[in-house]
Amino acid sequence: MYLPLGLALLPVPVLVSSSPHYSVSSSRQCRLAWSVSSPRAWASLYIGAPRTSFPSARIALPLVAAQPLAQVADPLRQPRLAAQPPWVIIGRSAKRARLRGRLSSNVRLCMKNSSIVHAVSALVNERYVFPVIAERVVSHLSQRLGSGAYDISDEEEFASRLTDDLRHASGDLHLRVRHSAEPHIPEESGDTVREQNDRAKHCREMGYGIASAHRLESAVAILDIRELVEPELSRSAYDTAFSCVADASALIIDLRQCVGGDPNTVALVCSNLVDSRTQLSSIVPRSAQTEHFWADPTPYPRRFGGKKPLFITVSDFTFSGAEMLAYDLQAIGRAVVVGAVTGGGANPCAFHWPSPHFSLLLPEASAVNPITGSNWEARGVAPNVPCPEDEALSVAMELAQKGASNA
Repeated sequence: MYLPLGLALLPVPVLVSSSPHYSVSSSRQCRLAWSVSSPRAWASLYIGAPRTSFPSARIALPLVAAQPLAQVADPLRQPRLAAQPPWVIIGRSAKRARLRGRLSSNVRLCMKNSSIVHAVSALVNERYVFPVIAERVVSHLSQRLGSGAYDISDEEEFASRLTDDLRHASGDLHLRVRHSAEPHIPEESGDTVREQNDRAKHCREMGYGIASAHRLESAVAILDIRELVEPELSRSAYDTAFSCVADASALIIDLRQCVGGDPNTVALVCSNLVDSRTQLSSIVPRSAQTEHFWADPTPYPRRFGGKKPLFITVSDFTFSGAEMLAYDLQAIGRAVVVGAVTGGGANPCAFHWPSPHFSLLLPEASAVNPITGSNWEARGVAPNVPCPEDEALSVAMELAQKGASNA
């Protein structure tokens, strides 16, 4: 057959199967991709013609009926190739294609990746906190899928590319797709969806997010938090940690390596740092009632309290719930924040599993502080005492020692 390329005609032998909706890679010179939007089966043919005057071009043509592969394959290889599904041969010579069984695995790969992209798009469209941005994200993913951007065999690379595209279209650093070698075990009905199959074991092995809690000889205490693990798992660990630092003259909470966590745990920590019930940031979902969070010291008789000097060290790695902790304590004037501007993620998320091996972290709400009327999304938390993050702890210790001596 002949396909028009500008003013020229280029002979192109084409063999196409009747399997719709997924991309197939056959050689570096040409690729066949099925359209996912048309009710008819259409193919987009990319033709690269080295050593000719024809530029690479894209041509859309109706899907043609499949022919027996043996009609175009190398006769010497007919017995082996004939056993394979009659996928695609495109190019100047069918012999050049040399599918050798790789094509069927490529088809399965593209089917899997395409289904994940569609599942992610559906979740974003239905649940992402800002509907207008959700539409933009879905459109961008559709364009990228049609261009073959997700025809990737490496699962980690596929997840990374999909994450990059989600963040590029939304500007939201919370959005993330992650590959898991271990398949996800669905939760019981009504249970919160988690990223780990055994969340309790995972949190126990990481000390429930608390790296250390100790006092120095100068009566200054340091509490190093790496993740704000949900209270139902971490409450006893925080009780122990605050018992260790309750009598200190000054406290430094180190959040420089904290990835974030549960806003309920933010409230738990703040409850140990105030003397009266105090409102914190509220969580405003896309399509549900606003959830309010409070610091309530009543359940914590042995706490650090709300009068002694408190410092929080942060970095550009500090993110999400960790930023909420720093932002809220800064807003009520309870803490001095030291270090670098934080990452800037203020949209609380939920986990979803588009497939058993791929999880999606999806922002479904926004945070609003009652004092500022705003949050730290895309801006981060600006420290009261700016300094390089690797110097933040020493700067905070110097300030804490001065504060302790003056207390």
